[in-house]
Amino acid sequence: MPAAVVAPSAPAPSLAHLARQAAAEWEREVESPYFVRVGARHASVEEDKRSLREAFERVIQPIYGDQRKALHQIFQDGDREARLLKHGGRSVGVLVFKNYPVTEDWEKMCAVHDSLEIKSLFVVDPEKDSGKGYGKLLLAEAKAACSELGLERMHVTVNDHAKGSKGFLLHGGFQEAGRAAVRHTQMASVETLLVWES
Repeated sequence: MPAAVVAPSAPAPSLAHLARQAAAEWEREVESPYFVRVGARHASVEEDKRSLREAFERVIQPIYGDQRKALHQIFQDGDREARLLKHGGRSVGVLVFKNYPVTEDWEKMCAVHDSLEIKSLFVVDPEKDSGKGYGKLLLAEAKAACSELGLERMHVTVNDHAKGSKGFLLHGGFQEAGRAAVRHTQMASVETLLVWES
């Protein structure tokens, strides 16, 4: 009877190999973008509140002026929720929405019923982070928030100065529902109402 051939067993992984494997796994988790909820209804870390303030100062304030009232509505009043998109240890995107269904007659032109109102959706540094998929993640998070609230539609107004934002949202499934001249602080402009339905 021929002797059985026994394959040599693989050497047990060294402790150093296991440590490297665990570190690589941890790094992959850390490197994945994730959302942090910021607002009166959430135990927000001061660093995340500061990041949100800085993002509003950098991106929103130049268009719409002082944002203290909007930030107060997020941090204190609780009628809005912010979700910071973080990646690589920094805030890369912002989503802010009213955390209840909205029904309104927008600029006396068209009605929006039982809709999630997006107040802000933007990539913090588009020059640095364009093409990395952060906008798509923010839009997916907005759709998830809509679903969490049991809603089938959401809406957002887009300033005509933000042509890239409007195109992005239209490409993401929003439809134009109306346009109106509005005044924010010293600046008059035209805004477009965009609506998305599931």
